[in-house]
Amino acid sequence: MLVKDKNILLANINNTIFATSGQCTHEKVDLENGFLMGEDITCPLHLSKFNLETGKALNPPATEELTIYNVKIQNEEIYIEID
Repeated sequence: MLVKDKNILLANINNTIFATSGQCTHEKVDLENGFLMGEDITCPLHLSKFNLETGKALNPPATEELTIYNVKIQNEEIYIEID
């Protein structure tokens, strides 16, 4: 989803909403088509894996972290803090 010209990925894992940058830091591929396992998402192109809670790149070829956004839920609406 695009928010203020930023590609944001939202994931609901065990009723916790995570918001991160929505593209792989290696090749700028959209992570919305990736594979979600637990709190990790795997890029569909080169299989780099990222932790959605911390943003850390867990294996190559990606080495840069995803941007993490603060999330607030109020009245069943999701708010994301964007700089």
